[in-house]
Amino acid sequence: MDFFTAIKTVLGKYADFKGVASRSEYWWWWFFTVIAAVALGSTSGTLEEPNTAVTGIASAFSLGTFIPTFAVTWRRYHDVGLSGKWLLLTYILPVVLLVVAVVIAFPIIMQELEWYGTITPEALPGLIGAALVPILGGLAIWIFNFVVTIRGSKSAAEGNKYAA
Repeated sequence: MDFFTAIKTVLGKYADFKGVASRSEYWWWWFFTVIAAVALGSTSGTLEEPNTAVTGIASAFSLGTFIPTFAVTWRRYHDVGLSGKWLLLTYILPVVLLVVAVVIAFPIIMQELEWYGTITPEALPGLIGAALVPILGGLAIWIFNFVVTIRGSKSAAEGNKYAA
C-alpha cells in the first residue's frame, strides 16, 4: 500500500475497529500524522507570539486524527493476531503508574516540607525513584507497541481469528 492509499484507507475507516490494517497502512498513517504535526508545530509561532490560527488548526488536527489513529492501531494489533484490547494497556497503564508515583512521592514531599520547609538533597533519591516508575513503565509500553506494530501479518491459516 502506498502513502496516499493508506491515508485514504484510514480516513475511510475513520472509526472502524473491525478487520485488520497492514503494516504499510499503519506506518504510512503514522508518517503522515507526524509530518503534519511537525509542519503545523513549526508554523504555530513562539510562546511569546503564538499564531493562534495555526494553533487552532493543529489542535483540530490532533483531535480529528485521534480516533482514526486509535482505530488503525487497533486493526494493526488484529493483523498480528492480538486483540485490540491490548492497546488499552497503553492508555490505562500510564495513568496507573502515575498514580503509583504520586502515592510514593507525596509522603516524601510532605515529610520534607514539614520537617525542613523545603526539599532536601537526601529526599531526591526517593523522588527520582518515584519518577522512574511511570518513565520506565511508559518506555516498556512504547517498546511493546513498537514490537507489535512492526511484526508481520498473521493469516487465518496461522491461527489469526481476526484475519479474513
